[in-house]
Amino acid sequence: MHPRSPALIAVFALAFVIGTVAIAAETDVAGTWDMTVESPQGTAHPMLVLRQNGSRITGTYRGRLGEAPLQGSLTDDRIQFSVTLKFQDQSTTVTYTGTVDRDAMNGTAQFGENGSGKWSARRKS
Repeated sequence: MHPRSPALIAVFALAFVIGTVAIAAETDVAGTWDMTVESPQGTAHPMLVLRQNGSRITGTYRGRLGEAPLQGSLTDDRIQFSVTLKFQDQSTTVTYTGTVDRDAMNGTAQFGENGSGKWSARRKS
């Protein structure tokens, strides 16, 4: 059998696909998370309650500006979610992007037109 035979290539391709699916299946963000958010206005410590259905993320954001629903997605270890917060009758959509590593997440937050900052989160046990 030649090392580049179609059967051998198919075996390697299948192993790659199975390995990729296994990695994606291991990323689970459902649960309660304590966050630290660095914004142009200072540091905040909101809480997230996340639900996950495949790659879809939904949940609740609770912080100093109140409580709001959130939605987003998870692809492999990359997470993205948005929440619309109200402050003094003005709404701002904050978009969080980052990576997940088991019980920790971190990344960048975009505060609408009000700049950006860094965020991190730890899952509560």
